[in-house]
Amino acid sequence: MSMLQEKEIKVRSKVFWRGGLKTSSVVRGFEVGTDKPKSDFGTNTAPAPMEVFISGMGACLLSTFVWAVYRAHLEIEDCTVGVKATTTKTGKKGISGAAMKLTVWAGSEHRKKLDKCFDLAKNTCTLTKSVSFPLEFIMEFKDSR
Repeated sequence: MSMLQEKEIKVRSKVFWRGGLKTSSVVRGFEVGTDKPKSDFGTNTAPAPMEVFISGMGACLLSTFVWAVYRAHLEIEDCTVGVKATTTKTGKKGISGAAMKLTVWAGSEHRKKLDKCFDLAKNTCTLTKSVSFPLEFIMEFKDSR
């Protein structure tokens, strides 16, 4: 298979209703629960599906960035991604946009190479490339914790 051909990857999940607004999803043997806040008639025992969705986008961006860092043989002290999504309550409901802020702690001598790793992550993260709403990407660089 050449590098230009796309490889199909099958992703499966089975979702079970657990009463009220609770669900339990099983993915590769791992269980992920969801619920809604009490203000939305849930029992607030787990994150809401939209919260799991935006968390997944953050996790995808973060792991793709770290993959690029490893591939570039760089060292970082730590990194986090914060995701803030905006939703609409009128008209077509859903996420209307999101900002994703990567904070990375590393030696300043790697700043330019880490910027390139972030660009690579933004352009190859599977989940962020799959959404149609606007995304803002921010990288914050810190020398040490």
